[in-house]
Amino acid sequence: MKGSFLLSCMPGIIQVLINDNQNKCTAGLPSGTLWPGIPGRCGGLKKTFIAAAFIERSPVRTVIAAATLFQRIYIMDTPLIVEEESCCPLCHGNDVHSFFTDRKRAYLRCGHCQLVFVPRRYWLSAQDERATYDLHENNPDDPGYRRFLSRLATPLLETLEPHQKGLDFGCGPGPALSVLLEEQGLHMDLYDPFYHDDSSVFSKTYDVITATEVVEHLHAPHREFTTLFNLLRKGGTLALMTKLVIDQTAFQKWHYIHDPTHICFYSRSTFEYLAQRFHAGLRFVANDVIFLEKK
Repeated sequence: MKGSFLLSCMPGIIQVLINDNQNKCTAGLPSGTLWPGIPGRCGGLKKTFIAAAFIERSPVRTVIAAATLFQRIYIMDTPLIVEEESCCPLCHGNDVHSFFTDRKRAYLRCGHCQLVFVPRRYWLSAQDERATYDLHENNPDDPGYRRFLSRLATPLLETLEPHQKGLDFGCGPGPALSVLLEEQGLHMDLYDPFYHDDSSVFSKTYDVITATEVVEHLHAPHREFTTLFNLLRKGGTLALMTKLVIDQTAFQKWHYIHDPTHICFYSRSTFEYLAQRFHAGLRFVANDVIFLEKK
């Protein structure tokens, strides 16, 4: 046997402790439930044990079910362990709890920065994500789309000087915001991992960085926000457009969560965390327009 096994039973729940002399893994299972995965902590990194065990209210049956699961994972060498989120992808905090589950996905919320995020197992493949973006029609000549973008562009231009340098991060297949800004004298670079994968932008610095309807798609927001602030010059502005989480009740009926490429959802508290984290000024210009100003 690879390690020791300890099971403690409590009303309605079991608690499993596995000690393989290297990691201690704990997992809680509701009784009377077919459980597709057991979230646990192993050496500081959560895992999901992909196995099913019907946990009975009878202590004897509970022991048998849990022992069978332990055998599958630790004795039979069955490849049942995959990495799973243990912490918030934005602040890396461990105070993460279930927020909502619909028919397609689960949503977790961080108790520290209040980010609501979708676990990795629900993400689209890169191919499917690209196919979804290919359906977007971001035509800079469309008057309606220009009005939509002007809610960010107009107040942003009031803070900028002509000929300043900007980056349209996540510009998409048909860059439109950059066109509006260049019409007013700014010099804009483009970056998008699918459509404008120009890594040279990461060796430059900018007076302004825009990301319209982008941050809700980020796979690693901690890394990506850090990168953006490193590219931003002192006094520069990170101008964002994204819908904000209001509360749990509104979230359950929110159209924004039905886009499968949306995996991160921010609230005012989340942006307050970001402002503090990066020592930035914060302005909510509109309900879905946020400016972070690097000090």
